[in-house]
Amino acid sequence: MKAIRFFRSLLWVLGVGVHAPAFAVDITGTWDLRGTLQIDANVKNEKVSTKAAFNNSTLVFGAKNNFLIDGNYQLSGTWSRKKLAFQGVLNSVSVKTFLANMATDLSAKSGLIVKPVVSAFSLTGTELTNGTLNGEWLIISKITFPAYPKDVGVLRINYRFSGQRAK
Repeated sequence: MKAIRFFRSLLWVLGVGVHAPAFAVDITGTWDLRGTLQIDANVKNEKVSTKAAFNNSTLVFGAKNNFLIDGNYQLSGTWSRKKLAFQGVLNSVSVKTFLANMATDLSAKSGLIVKPVVSAFSLTGTELTNGTLNGEWLIISKITFPAYPKDVGVLRINYRFSGQRAK
């Protein structure tokens, strides 16, 4: 009986018993995301901002520390975890492809050719004690306009989300 009590106490102290901390839960798998996509552009002190609900994307955390964000776009990279927090490094090729597609769409709609150059990108978030996720991905890009070489700007794309395990 003392041995059982000892092992239960040891498991509790190590955090793997009944009272295991929330970060012991594995977050690998597919998560349905709901959130707000915000795009801010600043060119020659002219600022434009747009914000919209974006609720049809998924985030897949792979077992080998890779991830894929999939919606009307795809972004991939690698992720790591420290306690309740996770962070990811977006794959630069997927970010460049994402921005190139955005520039193509913008050119088709406006006739204006835009050249984005990636400056920074990240994925960060936290696992909540109720088993959901809160997080964001962020891309910051310098933008130039070949027809207007003196007009240089900054594009900031930010998606703040909450996630539930996909059923």
